[in-house]
Amino acid sequence: MRHLIWHSYWFYRRKISGARRIDGLVLDVGSGNSPFPRADVLAEKFLLDDSNRIWGQKPVLSAPVVACDAEALPFSDKTFDFVVASHLLEHVDRPDRVMLELSRVGKAGYIECPDEAYDKLDSPPYHRWFVEQRGDRLVFKQKQNAVFDEGIKALTHDTLYKDRGFWAVFWRRLERFFVMYRWEGKIDFEVHYLSLPTGEKGTAERSVFDDEQWLLKHGFLVVKPEEGAPNSGLVDAVFRLTWRALSLSVRGRRPYPRVIDLVVCPADRSKLDRSGVSENKREGTLACGECGRLFPVVEGIPHLFV
Repeated sequence: MRHLIWHSYWFYRRKISGARRIDGLVLDVGSGNSPFPRADVLAEKFLLDDSNRIWGQKPVLSAPVVACDAEALPFSDKTFDFVVASHLLEHVDRPDRVMLELSRVGKAGYIECPDEAYDKLDSPPYHRWFVEQRGDRLVFKQKQNAVFDEGIKALTHDTLYKDRGFWAVFWRRLERFFVMYRWEGKIDFEVHYLSLPTGEKGTAERSVFDDEQWLLKHGFLVVKPEEGAPNSGLVDAVFRLTWRALSLSVRGRRPYPRVIDLVVCPADRSKLDRSGVSENKREGTLACGECGRLFPVVEGIPHLFV
């Protein structure tokens, strides 16, 4: 437990470092169980399914939340001054679409992923891409198998992760284990998809990741979006209070925005009719006048999936 607390301290310490200097409206996409403490809004796809998170932890909702897909963010262009996507892009099916969305809704931001070499040491079944930074460009390579090498992974867990010397090096040399990429204006990237079983070139429109049986055969975790409000309980309440206190220490008394006033239709980015939401903005339905789609608001969280 002592080691877990120590590692958690160092992991979250860098998230806090420099956060106070960020001005304007901040969005954390894929906030999960370690939201950026300076975030004004959290965008999270899996409020109920915790299988994509280390130790299976439930999401920590330390700021107003929008349930949505990072491939179709329900915000207008340049709504946010800063956008964070930390340990998200290695999980998604189409990182090119996500990066276009990040640079569409944000003016600048920060992306963090495991480096390709580190991911080969320890490949969780929910990591679908190798990521590396070449100069100012992010390069994504679609994985053929969820685990790069079973022997290397076993060595990492049985030996390296149990050695204090490894962790001392890890925290001193984070840049050798993580891609830590800052961008402004737009993101420079390239994405390499695997060829389809038919021999055709894979693309964002058609990828081997679209085939659930292919994913299962190659060891990847199959996760489907779930809608609804997050589970509540004493432990969850303690986590939320802890992260709210952490956010308060970083954000000061800056008020949170009302997410219902920020969101647009994720399909066509049209304005949403809010008349179907109760006065206290906790329950109801948002409606798009252009495409006719209806989006539920559950316990104050808009669910905006295409």
